[in-house]
Amino acid sequence: FSLPTDVNKASVVISNILGSKIIEVGLDNFTGKLQIPVSELGNGIYFYSVMADGQMVVTRKFMVRH
Repeated sequence: FSLPTDVNKASVVISNILGSKIIEVGLDNFTGKLQIPVSELGNGIYFYSVMADGQMVVTRKFMVRH
């Protein structure tokens, strides 16, 4: 991910298929990679959203299969 340098606060929000927030991870750096352990999530479809200063930058879907 890469966010503009003028961003004050950023995070990644994981939500389930119903839109309920499951995990939120704050970002200290605004460029790089982020690994989120999904071992505690059940099998299913989830969404991750990159948030910058309270605005959604991007949302993508991913699947968890154990």
